[in-house]
Amino acid sequence: SRFRANEATQNVTFTVVLVAGDLSMFSEAPSLSRNGTLTLSVVAHRNGNATFRIILSDDGGVPNAFSRNTSLPALLTIVILPVNDPPSFALLANHTIQEHSAPYAESVPGFASDSMWRGRFTGPPDEATQGVTFHLEYHSGNATLFDS
Repeated sequence: SRFRANEATQNVTFTVVLVAGDLSMFSEAPSLSRNGTLTLSVVAHRNGNATFRIILSDDGGVPNAFSRNTSLPALLTIVILPVNDPPSFALLANHTIQEHSAPYAESVPGFASDSMWRGRFTGPPDEATQGVTFHLEYHSGNATLFDS
């Protein structure tokens, strides 16, 4: 305690323990420094809640009937909100066909492929149910080559 002169030199330590949730959401588990600064790092593309019990201890000696060296516990809930990650794709190299080649309509399987999300254009696993739509736009060249 900083209220008594004989306790002014005591060192304090926060203990942070997970009581509910998923610790794997964090690349660095939450911790509190001696001055009360909360530090944590989250894993990319993860979201959810985690609740921690926090106790503050000092090195004031052995507790007895008249003294304690630990605080009452406090709970901290950290909520990591999801964000909508952009869809992602890569294209094969430019596609070339011969003039007057048959058929005049062509289908190229795999021309657009997933470039980041292991087989999903939509994003990470928590976005797997989202739909995606490809929009093709004409930018340059001979526009008369295409019917639509």
